Amino acid sequence: MKAKPDNSIAAELILLGILFLIGYYFSDSLQKHPLGYFWLALSITTLCYGFWKIERYEIKNAQLIKKNFFGLLTKTADLKKLKQKQIKKHKTGTSPFIFISLLKNTDKYRNFQKVKLTFYNGKKMTIYQNTIDTKDFYSLMKQLKTRKL
Repeated sequence: MKAKPDNSIAAELILLGILFLIGYYFSDSLQKHPLGYFWLALSITTLCYGFWKIERYEIKNAQLIKKNFFGLLTKTADLKKLKQKQIKKHKTGTSPFIFISLLKNTDKYRNFQKVKLTFYNGKKMTIYQNTIDTKDFYSLMKQLKTRKL
């Protein structure tokens, strides 16, 4: 089973990072000021975090595979060794930084679930509901629920 990614949060962060870079590039005073280095670091960090949030999940042969950064970073965990599953609900309310929740008519980006998986071999993995298609998230949770803990 492959879960379809929802790249809305990632796209928002990447666009925000690009806007920060454009602001830095066109501001001569910011480039000359020591605060400009902080601004540049903030924009690059925002860009990298946006690329990090492009997440793909797949269950193949009782293995849960999580891919970040367009698949460059892969984390694999054996679902037979699943020790604990912890589900937390996050409510960000009306955060001004979540612009995507204003554009899309869904509550998924403000109120989402975070699932922490712990395995017997010490590995940990976190699944965020707002980075996966809603139907695929619940399908993934259903498959994780059928695993014995």
